Amino acid sequence: MSPAGTKIGEQPNDKEGTKVGEPKLANGRLWQNVDFDGEVDGWVAANLIIAVVMPSPIPTPVAVECAQGELPLLDPTKSQGWWGVDRVSIGDGETHTYCFTVNTDRTSLSISVIDRTNAAQCFLHTDEFIPPADSGWRTVTYGGGNTTYGFSLRSGFVPRGPWRIRITAGNTPDCADRYQVLAH
Repeated sequence: MSPAGTKIGEQPNDKEGTKVGEPKLANGRLWQNVDFDGEVDGWVAANLIIAVVMPSPIPTPVAVECAQGELPLLDPTKSQGWWGVDRVSIGDGETHTYCFTVNTDRTSLSISVIDRTNAAQCFLHTDEFIPPADSGWRTVTYGGGNTTYGFSLRSGFVPRGPWRIRITAGNTPDCADRYQVLAH
């Protein structure tokens, strides 16, 4: 079996096959070897081949990474709808990630990371406020200081889904790095 050789069979015009190897020139024409999946295989004039575009597979949903879990509801008798954790220890260079899931219509959202090293004020950190993946919103990043970073949204529309709060501790030897995360 060779390009432009003796005819050994036919395939219908809409028959799908897989190209094998590189095309070859024979008798002034470009030929492509084709595997027709169990049918008669052979060389086909390259100008008769039409590429078939396969649909992209449906993406598998990606689990949202929240190593420290969902922010718990604080005492409702004292906090009036606040979620959060307080006085969490974190080592130099460590990253902690929490989720706060918005599952009802909201017109505002406030999330903050607060230095809780008491009077030391030595907790250098970077905070990322990450909106739901399909919201079209961008991540907001603050950092490098020993201050409180907050993200407030009062737009009349808060995207539903898991928001993430990622805290990365800087290198602050001899500092009892602790923080508080609040969402409301």
